[in-house]
Amino acid sequence: MFVRRRHGRCLILLLYVDDNILTGNDSSLLFDLIKVLLSLSACAKELGNQFVSFIRCITFSAWRYLAPPLDFA
Repeated sequence: MFVRRRHGRCLILLLYVDDNILTGNDSSLLFDLIKVLLSLSACAKELGNQFVSFIRCITFSAWRYLAPPLDFA
């Protein structure tokens, strides 16, 4: 769970495996964040890599490239 509070506005992001919940008290801020996250998601899918996005950072990995060889070990 990630919480951001600033100037009376609040954003809450809940992450669990592949489920995400984003809520807050400022709808325009929520829509702006959703637009950014969706654009990042489209970019990452084109690259074939995996990423997890947070309010202040993006964790990026190439785990999909490592998983198949590890299955044969």
